[in-house]
Amino acid sequence: MLEKLFGNAVIEKILFYLLVNQKGYATELKKKLGIPLYSIQIALARLEQGGIVVRQPHGRTQVYQYNPRYQFLNELQAFLKKAYDSLPQDLRKKFYKTAIERDRAEKVNLYDQMGKNTEKMVASTSFQ
Repeated sequence: MLEKLFGNAVIEKILFYLLVNQKGYATELKKKLGIPLYSIQIALARLEQGGIVVRQPHGRTQVYQYNPRYQFLNELQAFLKKAYDSLPQDLRKKFYKTAIERDRAEKVNLYDQMGKNTEKMVASTSFQ
């Protein structure tokens, strides 16, 4: 959608991800967006050089977020929000769910799986 404006689709996806999740690190972006790590690292370096994002060390991990001192941050985020809202809902859910929504969905899936395993165990146990 905005890849022509930003130069490539990787930067667009990273900007959307940070808009929704506020923070992220390279391997997290790789997993969630399905983009090779090297491409993520190059895009993050470009965004950091442009002053759009900043990174902060968190142990051995570099965590990226929007630069609060970026002169056009409010305008950029308003523009991205409008573009994000026009994305198909399934695409938004697939790539850009918030961490809370992802954690909740993972727990529900885990409990569902545990319930199915329990049902199988009970069904396979014969009480004679």
